[in-house]
Amino acid sequence: GSGATGSDTFAAGMPLTTLLPCSGPGATAAAAASQAFDAPAPFVAGPLVLRANPSLCVGVVGTSTCANPPSPLVGLVRCNASDPTQAWTVPAPGSVGTINHSAPVTLLHNRTHNNKGSGGDAAPVFDLNAYEPCPGGKPHGNMLVYTRQDHSNEQYSYDPTSGHITTSAGRGCVQVALSPVPTPARNITVTWEQLGWPATQAVTVRDLWAQTTLGTDVTSHFTALVKPHQATMYTFQLNEMTIV
Repeated sequence: GSGATGSDTFAAGMPLTTLLPCSGPGATAAAAASQAFDAPAPFVAGPLVLRANPSLCVGVVGTSTCANPPSPLVGLVRCNASDPTQAWTVPAPGSVGTINHSAPVTLLHNRTHNNKGSGGDAAPVFDLNAYEPCPGGKPHGNMLVYTRQDHSNEQYSYDPTSGHITTSAGRGCVQVALSPVPTPARNITVTWEQLGWPATQAVTVRDLWAQTTLGTDVTSHFTALVKPHQATMYTFQLNEMTIV
């Protein structure tokens, strides 16, 4: 695909995030696409697939060191049916529940403790956890694989029509944490015709901010490279007026 919702918008390694509003009317195409996932049948372990790019699934992309204990960070990975870290169990549409992670415990933590999801001190169940932002990090939360404790930040609803995974804790929709695409600098041109001068007219051009002369016999047009949010100002002084 191409464009804002195409495969080039998303890449393996991008983390998931929360604390962001669910996309609705007026949302950009990229924002809407970043929140749409196709889930397995309710209560059946399977992949969570990014709808805009079905080659990318939800899996483990690293470690969140600010979690206690440090825990697997959830994001986009290349879909692989043999990878147990990509298997999730979602609640039925219209209901609220945990999104359990089906990977063997030994792949994630070597720890047990009192755990509501598994009942007592048995090997803990792990699920998708909307964790708080790391100190000094971006103002959105991390999505982690964490020991299931049935807290509000582990409760989700899934809408198969929109593809939204919504947190019950009022944190908005789960989405891909898209990095802003830098806006490139642009060449902006003014022609002498636009200014009412003949193309052969010689002009002295000065950059007011830099207080430098850029040319003393500029003809036809002038082009400046302007960065996003940058303001530039130039003066154009006619040399001897060309009569045509």
